[in-house]
Amino acid sequence: MLVLSGPSYNELRNEQLIVAAITSRPRGLPFHVALEADSGLRAASWVQSESVRAISVQRAIRQLGRARPETVAEVRNRIINFLRDW
Repeated sequence: MLVLSGPSYNELRNEQLIVAAITSRPRGLPFHVALEADSGLRAASWVQSESVRAISVQRAIRQLGRARPETVAEVRNRIINFLRDW
């Protein structure tokens, strides 16, 4: 999962994070965003911007990688466009 919520939301102490799912299966969907090779993940991966949810911070056990800020911004833009157009 890619954490999308920013520091302002995360500091609310509501014990939740806003995240998007990640897949290692290339599906060629227009709302999937490729993660960079230097993200730290073991396999090529794509963020599923159509699969956003709030989860408990307790489910985020450990950090496996890190997306570049421009990748997070692209995912957020695709979410906005997905909600607007679909």
